[in-house]
Amino acid sequence: MPPRRKKVKQDNPRPNLDATPSNVPNLEKSRPAATSVSKLGTGLSALPVELRDMIFEEVFQSLRDVTREDVLRNSRSLPTSYAEKRDMLRSLSQTCRSLRPQFIPLLWENVEACVTRKENGTWYKELGEKLENLSDGLVKSPELAQHVRTLSVSLTKYQTNSVLPEFAHCLKHLPHLHTLQIMHANSQITTPLKNAFQGNTYPQIRTIALPDCAHNILRSCPDVIEVICNEGDGGKLVTSIGAACKKVEVVQDIWPQDGIAKRLVKAAPQLREIGLNCCACRPSGPNWRDVSPEEIRNLSAFNNLAVLSITVGADDADSSGLAATRQEHIEAARETLKKTKFAGPKRLLVNYNSHDRVNDFSLGHWKIVRTETFNM
Repeated sequence: MPPRRKKVKQDNPRPNLDATPSNVPNLEKSRPAATSVSKLGTGLSALPVELRDMIFEEVFQSLRDVTREDVLRNSRSLPTSYAEKRDMLRSLSQTCRSLRPQFIPLLWENVEACVTRKENGTWYKELGEKLENLSDGLVKSPELAQHVRTLSVSLTKYQTNSVLPEFAHCLKHLPHLHTLQIMHANSQITTPLKNAFQGNTYPQIRTIALPDCAHNILRSCPDVIEVICNEGDGGKLVTSIGAACKKVEVVQDIWPQDGIAKRLVKAAPQLREIGLNCCACRPSGPNWRDVSPEEIRNLSAFNNLAVLSITVGADDADSSGLAATRQEHIEAARETLKKTKFAGPKRLLVNYNSHDRVNDFSLGHWKIVRTETFNM
């Protein structure tokens, strides 16, 4: 048998192609650290943050957000178009790891349970289930709950014994929530709301918009600064402010009738801004004679009142005596600001309100067509 040949020792062995980068130090060292793909990413994630923000800002401009006017309409629900921005943010947050930290806070900054997606079915059931699932999910996910700043919901009669307590419990787990918008509340759930929110407090909430019938929620917000009424005359909200909300400085969209103005002076003497709805909307049509100019003048008792805004009927919604009544309200507002003891600059805002006649002046179809500002 011939002798076995000795293996020749190679000075530069061929690298194992199946090895991981950690096993091949020469290959790892050959990559410049500054251009590492794992650090900078590729495509969208590789763009400078400033440029990326400009792109997204341009894209988001065409998508709908819930506005103050949407809140004041008191619609039972909002159409699917209001969910498009959130859908896009969700998709961006799931695109890649490098984008997720940027878009997760944006995705959960403004949360809603007032948009319906189903074309067929009962809207109140859809929104009730959505609110219950959202509340439960946020309680179980504090890493997401910490990002919530604004919450917009519609409260229905659907399973109030389970949905409302879950919602009330959820609010305590949103440490950075500063704005709560009750887009609509069924007038028959006053007692379930009282039972669900009694004993709860949410000191983090600074701005709240809600119907008069949901006044029990307001009593749980002791540090609220701004209160917006989007249904009713605001009388029950004024009572709740006097009982539990001593820091209120701004009240918007109340109807100054039946002594509400005088009650407001006692309930929140430190008010610096008030918004009055002098164009009360009824199913049969707008009525500008509900509000007496004397009710407006009662507000002159405020010591810190600096901004007064009134909403009056626009010319295109004219009726018999409208122009004269509207002018009476404006003059009364002027006199009120002049008589207040506030020593700084004062401002009167006159909002002209127009109604959609096609929809029989329903509460959900109106808009402010123009605003006049008077510095005093």
